[in-house]
Amino acid sequence: MKAQRKNRISDIESALRLKTESSLLLPEFLEYLEKERSSSRWTLFAYRSEMAFFVRWCADAGIRSPSAITRSSLDAYRAYLRDYRKTTGEPLIATTINMRLCKLRGYFRWLVRKNHILHNPALDLEFIKEARHIPRSILSRDDMKRIFELPKLSLETGIRDSAILEMLYSTGMRKRELMDLKMDSVDFEQGSVFIEKGKGAKDRIVPAGRSALDRLKIYMECVRYKWENAVSGNRIFLDKSGKPIGDSFLSNTVKGYLRRVRPNITGSCHVFRHTMATHMLENGADLRYVQEMLGHESIETTQIYTHVNIVKLKEIHAATMEAVYIPSQVPSGNTSAEYAPVKQKPVSIKPDPNATECSPENVSVKNTVYERHQGRKNGRSTFAFPEMNGDIIKYILMYIQDLSVTGYSLFTIRKKKYLLRSFIQFLKDKDIYFIKDISRDTIESYVRFIHDRGEKNDSLNVRSKITILETVKTFFTWLTKKNHVVINPASHIEYPRSPKSLPRHILTRNDAEHIFLSADISSPTGLRDRAMLEMLYSCGMRRSELCNLYADDFNEDAKTLFIREGKGRRDRLIPVGRSAVRWVKSYMENARPLFLGLKESPFLFLSMNADRLDEVYLGTHISNYVKKAGIGKKGGCLLFRHSMATTMLENGADIRYIQQMLGHSDISTTKLYTHVSIAKLKEVHGKTHPAERETG
Repeated sequence: MKAQRKNRISDIESALRLKTESSLLLPEFLEYLEKERSSSRWTLFAYRSEMAFFVRWCADAGIRSPSAITRSSLDAYRAYLRDYRKTTGEPLIATTINMRLCKLRGYFRWLVRKNHILHNPALDLEFIKEARHIPRSILSRDDMKRIFELPKLSLETGIRDSAILEMLYSTGMRKRELMDLKMDSVDFEQGSVFIEKGKGAKDRIVPAGRSALDRLKIYMECVRYKWENAVSGNRIFLDKSGKPIGDSFLSNTVKGYLRRVRPNITGSCHVFRHTMATHMLENGADLRYVQEMLGHESIETTQIYTHVNIVKLKEIHAATMEAVYIPSQVPSGNTSAEYAPVKQKPVSIKPDPNATECSPENVSVKNTVYERHQGRKNGRSTFAFPEMNGDIIKYILMYIQDLSVTGYSLFTIRKKKYLLRSFIQFLKDKDIYFIKDISRDTIESYVRFIHDRGEKNDSLNVRSKITILETVKTFFTWLTKKNHVVINPASHIEYPRSPKSLPRHILTRNDAEHIFLSADISSPTGLRDRAMLEMLYSCGMRRSELCNLYADDFNEDAKTLFIREGKGRRDRLIPVGRSAVRWVKSYMENARPLFLGLKESPFLFLSMNADRLDEVYLGTHISNYVKKAGIGKKGGCLLFRHSMATTMLENGADIRYIQQMLGHSDISTTKLYTHVSIAKLKEVHGKTHPAERETG
């Protein structure tokens, strides 16, 4: 009875979805894509599957016609996608959500074009912010050799699998491009493969290696003809029943071989594509040829592999950063009176008759974490908006929720909440409690208030004023876009001119030594801080990037660091200096387990509660070390970032490599350091200025 009831309910739900699908004109839309737009079968499949998700949501929401769909409905659907969980409990990634929203935009454009609706509710539907990840599953040449040896050539399926693996690596083609290969797609004499209607319906011809072509020829001559039947069509790769191989079959087959070599690897056919591109770049191929091989429309897409291939960057970093910083326990060659003598704090050193100074390998750490835990509060302190009547706080909370759905980082959202809190307090002091009561005069009054605060408070500089006003202006732009207000009272806000200031202080080698030596490496926090200071100076990362580091992001053997979702949610891979590697390793072995205790945490650098470090705390903490060193310079994490970039530039590093180290999306941002590094300018000035020449 239960099974019958379940089947009956399922039949009712299916009938309801079919009715909804028909009333939403989805069959007509798919027919338009197939016949009028000549969309490929893969495009039609994608539209059908992605739109089915929307149809199910409409059926559950009681929406039966396109005219009933409003912008609020689409915002609710976008929030639903953001909160949706798969059967595994994992959320949908931003790329999947945006793919569904993109298909939705195309659907509504068609509805307007065919006069089924008058207004397009998806016209300015925002996509979710996507992280710009770099491929992490890259195979080595040894890995590739081992994979190619796995298929059993005594079996017919093994011969086919060998040809598939060789072709994927040799050509770097996409999974579906390989599935669509036809018997006449391969020119064995010319050594090329014709890829018909790849991504974007673009054809291209790519070369194939001799080994791959030989394996493919053996498969076609010895195996394929045995499996071929009426359903095979003209496709090259078939399963044993004669059908063209399917998407899931190919993915699972390739994944099975990959995991026999690298058990924890993620991905399938695309791993070979990433590996081919990376290996070509490592061997000196021009980026444009890699772009042509991969079939990328924009070279910016191909540039992602320049962040994976950091062989040259490691060489530049070693020559311009490592060569000038050879760490020692006590600064040597410093006789300048500007430095106060800095003594290393007493440490307990493991017995070593050959040890003459304290090093990362022989440091002994006293467990003081337990005592520091006592009476310590857990978690980050929180703040709340001022209590007030009206609807202003309601709209601000709606705005914050929309930022979260759109994919803004928690740090950005927390910052906007903090800045909007002062705006709420200002409105409360003016007895303004409703959004409709906020006028242009109110906004102008707030601008004057911020300007006066800057005059009285030195910490509120021009950039801080701009950030505050930008936050308020963006909030009212959102209100206008969502039709909560008719006229934007903040549209006229003009920002103060931002000064193009340069970093005032740059650390020398001796400065860095003095700062490093001020950390008490006999305590867990001191050893952690020494590792962080070394990492900041060697890598020049932002403080938020250091706080977000996972323990797995540090690769001791490769001497690299993976920065996940840095500024702009962009990944990057950067080299780490030898000294930093040694100190981080010492921290992970001697201090990090003491911070963890019985807890677990993925983060590399931990607080006393085994939590992620807070950015504000880290900035203040590093500034205190700089002040404590007595070098006469001010700054925090950004001081180390500026110093690394300037040091590399002064020692001959090309600005493009410094851009890659710092993670700047625009090279004009990196050019700032060409004005800081004046070593060459001083040399030219000394040789060419008349007064200098006369003095000489």
